[in-house]
Amino acid sequence: MFVAAAMEYIRHGSSCCVGVLYEIPQDCTKVASHFCQLTSGIHSMQPRVEKGIALSCTRSLLQLLRRFRAREATDARDKVYALLGLVSRQPGSSSVEANCTLTTAEVFQQTAMNIICETQSLSVLEGDLGTKNRQDLPSWVPDWSTPLSNEDRLLCLGLYNASYGRPAKLSSKDWLIEASSLNVPTPRVLAVGAIMLPVQNPDTTVLQDWVSLTQRHNMGSVGTGLWRTLCADLTYKRAQAGCVEASDTGDFNRLPEEKYAEVSVWFWHALRGIVSKDDTEVAVRTATAKRRFFVATDGTTGLGPAKMREGDEIHILQGGRTPFVLRPVAGRSVSSGRGDTGSPVHEMIGDCYADKLMDGDAVKHWTASDWETKPNKVYLV
Repeated sequence: MFVAAAMEYIRHGSSCCVGVLYEIPQDCTKVASHFCQLTSGIHSMQPRVEKGIALSCTRSLLQLLRRFRAREATDARDKVYALLGLVSRQPGSSSVEANCTLTTAEVFQQTAMNIICETQSLSVLEGDLGTKNRQDLPSWVPDWSTPLSNEDRLLCLGLYNASYGRPAKLSSKDWLIEASSLNVPTPRVLAVGAIMLPVQNPDTTVLQDWVSLTQRHNMGSVGTGLWRTLCADLTYKRAQAGCVEASDTGDFNRLPEEKYAEVSVWFWHALRGIVSKDDTEVAVRTATAKRRFFVATDGTTGLGPAKMREGDEIHILQGGRTPFVLRPVAGRSVSSGRGDTGSPVHEMIGDCYADKLMDGDAVKHWTASDWETKPNKVYLV
């Protein structure tokens, strides 16, 4: 009974009845959504357990960490260690091992680094990394003790390919990691807009602020770049009845060009307070919740973490499905020991949507020689 109710709540609440949920007090919907996520998560595992199918066949450590991130643990290290039995060990892999002599910060850091090395991807760095309960973690290490927000948006990131499928290439020393940035040159954030909060109806003040930024810094033009950015170039595909298990990219596809007009109509209606609870609404809400609109020095528009600010840099890091927002650390650099001024040190703020930089367009024309010489080293602390 509880499972059936949870699945119906999730299905209707993300499609036909999304408008009804906005009329219910937010505290109530928050509790109901949390309960339904826990219930559906347990239910989706049951068939595999009953059939003797290992959960690890379809769940990586990263997926499990995100899936169970809302669970509580007396010892924060068990946010990682309690899940290790659900992950299969591939021959020759350097799996995370439980080690009670490590601090929580060390466990979280080693887990993040292990996931990067195993997957050759920077997917573990996706999300708003500035949101942490712990203050003893490097900027690039996720805080697994902090509940995950907007999981639907993270699922959508599998639709992007900003680094053109190149594997992550990095090394670590203590709390510092060295990564390869593919940008030539690197755009800086010129202006940021207000944060879009997940409220009942889209905040018209925030939307007006965002369009004003576009007009101010792009010579007054408002066009397809803004429409793609508002929904992060995504379109919502309605869930089918009886579908329990989410796909690797959630309930979204990339936005086809013929749907740009629908986003435009939704936007101008929303500015006038006319809210349409349709597929465009779901896509925009998913892309913009707790995010900031920004304009970069090269005219690129995008959506980034709530804590981004002017002067931050947009980097395409090798192994990243999306670009990342990095913040230079004043007065810090790492020298190669050859008498140079050194490479700058950055803080990781989080992933971002940067229009026209999501599919490897900046590097897809590179030759083998370019891949050896063009990437710049950046250090994350």
